[in-house]
Amino acid sequence: MYITLGKNKKEEELLKKTKHFKLLSLLCCFLLLSVLISRDHFAYAASTVPSISYTTSKTKVYTGDQFDINVNINNVTDLYGASIDFQYDPSLIKVLDIRKGSVFGSAKVNSSILQRKDSTGYISFYTSLIGSVSGINSTKSTVFVIKVQALKTGAFSLKTISTNDKLQANGNNVRIKLANSKLSNNTINYTANNSTINIGGVSTISYTGSNRYQTGLLVSKAGWNQSDYAILASGQNFPDALCAAPLAGKYNAPILLTPSKTLDAGVSAEITRLKVKTVFIIGGSSSISPAIESNLKSRKINVVRLAGQNRFETSLAIAKHLGDPKEAIVVNGLNFPDALSISAYAASNNVPILLATKDRIDPAVSNYIKSKKSITKTYIVGGTAVISSNLEKSLPKPTRFSGATRYDTNLAVLKGLNFDFSNTFVALGTDFPDALAGSAIAAKTNSPTVLIQPNMPSNVVSEMNKMKSQVGIKHLLGAAGNHKNFVDSVLFK
Repeated sequence: MYITLGKNKKEEELLKKTKHFKLLSLLCCFLLLSVLISRDHFAYAASTVPSISYTTSKTKVYTGDQFDINVNINNVTDLYGASIDFQYDPSLIKVLDIRKGSVFGSAKVNSSILQRKDSTGYISFYTSLIGSVSGINSTKSTVFVIKVQALKTGAFSLKTISTNDKLQANGNNVRIKLANSKLSNNTINYTANNSTINIGGVSTISYTGSNRYQTGLLVSKAGWNQSDYAILASGQNFPDALCAAPLAGKYNAPILLTPSKTLDAGVSAEITRLKVKTVFIIGGSSSISPAIESNLKSRKINVVRLAGQNRFETSLAIAKHLGDPKEAIVVNGLNFPDALSISAYAASNNVPILLATKDRIDPAVSNYIKSKKSITKTYIVGGTAVISSNLEKSLPKPTRFSGATRYDTNLAVLKGLNFDFSNTFVALGTDFPDALAGSAIAAKTNSPTVLIQPNMPSNVVSEMNKMKSQVGIKHLLGAAGNHKNFVDSVLFK
């Protein structure tokens, strides 16, 4: 009995110890779980602190480019309103516009520029929801979009603060404040990543005047500070003017276009600015009137008129002024696109452009080609519908560049001849003056002229895309300047 009772007491004590151990184990597990939950909670909270960062709409920015600075916001909760103050260098960039970002979506907002001083480089803007509504939650979106134009090469940083400290263009230059929907203590704190934007040299230059004559003047001013020579051609009729490019190349002279009857006032002033001593007039009196010739002579300017009885003989008169060329170009003189495709090459390489019809070349022109022993190669631009196979056979060592359209033909010229695409000139293929004036400046750098129109053949666009890596600065001549987006985003995307 004694032994039995003693055994029961020991079992009771052991049972009590077991219960205490279980309770202690449960308590430890609870404490450990609490620690883990708290740690995860704090980690989650840390990861969801709102942040501000910046990206641009273009990976590479060049002088003259317009681009967007996207002010990005991540992990924001209950966003009711936001404001931005931006201090910048007005000689480096120009702020064109600022607008609310995608975070506000289609919500009803008040949004406005509060202050703007372009001369000193400052703009202030805000966006706020309207009424007693909850704020917006977003993990990734934009809070502001700033539309900017690059004015010169350089770099600037975007450094963000939320305090009222003074902003400086070369220091802390962006102040952003965020607010939630609470009536008090409604400031949303955030972190910010600084960003630097580099502006490289120009990618596009436009020479777009109010008319063809003004465009020609812009080209002349860009290419020449002074010139003893100038080429004067009609801006109204293409046949005589088409062949002027190689003459401009020989004398390193601009091609100036004028109405046929009266010398354009801007052209007259440009001749004075350039201190021109000799003007080559292209074409007869119906192309450039005797009154214009008299005007120039009265200013003690030497005038040389190169003309023939027709457009074919005028092309010959110009050719004879080029000395002993090694090559000749033959194009149909009844239209202009084919000649424009190769005019820059002709100007750069002292190659005459000779006009013909589909089946006939003027006898005098034919005799010139045969008698000029220096000419050992000819280029035909255009298909057999414009220069026939029979005519081709009469030419020395001919090479034909042609395609289904003028743009296909232009592409054949670009691929078939040796050009430096570091500077690429672009003109509409629907008229002649812009490309003609541009051929003279293109010749200085052995640059090509690309003919375009927005609905040009897709196969040509595809081939142009492949040439993008070769293309440097794009020079948009005349009306082509209105199609910069097409050139940048479609043709050379």
